[in-house]
Amino acid sequence: MNTDTSRTAPVESLENAAEAVTRAKVLLTSATVESLRYCEAELAAAIESLENLRRHLDADANLPVTGVPSLAQRIQRDVTAFSALLNQAREFHAGLEDLSASSLAGYTASGAAAKTGGEHSRIEMKG
Repeated sequence: MNTDTSRTAPVESLENAAEAVTRAKVLLTSATVESLRYCEAELAAAIESLENLRRHLDADANLPVTGVPSLAQRIQRDVTAFSALLNQAREFHAGLEDLSASSLAGYTASGAAAKTGGEHSRIEMKG
């Protein structure tokens, strides 16, 4: 195996993973179905690159590579930001669901007032 190739392959794998995570994070902020589909593909590419890196490192644990710590930190920062975006999206949608449920209570899907199930008594206050 060429020494130069063995030294750069892990770094290239990590660079590919870092770039894929960054692209996925950017796609997540664009609220379209297409963006989310691309986001999934980018994350799959990042995972594949990281698995490739692991294979290289398992094959030669003493492989000297420069730039790996900074790339690993970049991936960690992007994954942390990605996780925060997902948590915020989850909280937003949970709140939106609660709001929708409470604001639509008593109405049909068409927006008309729902019929009540029975007789209601009315209390009048005079005085």
